Amino acid sequence: MLYPRRPYPDNAMIPQDIIPTILSNMRQLRTADETLYLRMASINIFNGMISLTFSCDGSHYMSWQEFLDKDMTFWLGSAA
Repeated sequence: MLYPRRPYPDNAMIPQDIIPTILSNMRQLRTADETLYLRMASINIFNGMISLTFSCDGSHYMSWQEFLDKDMTFWLGSAA
């Protein structure tokens, strides 16, 4: 392996058990709509921030808690 496995860092601000939920929500945003969809995203586990770039809505930066608090209607409006 190019990058060997490492234990999840103790100083990460995002709890390890939350990562699958964040990725699942990102997957939903990626496939939710043909016009407005997630193009790129990143998770910074050390500062607890999520970066999202959408096809026609620009970029959003928010804490992981704020990201998980938002449902699909926030991102897609009534089309969700």
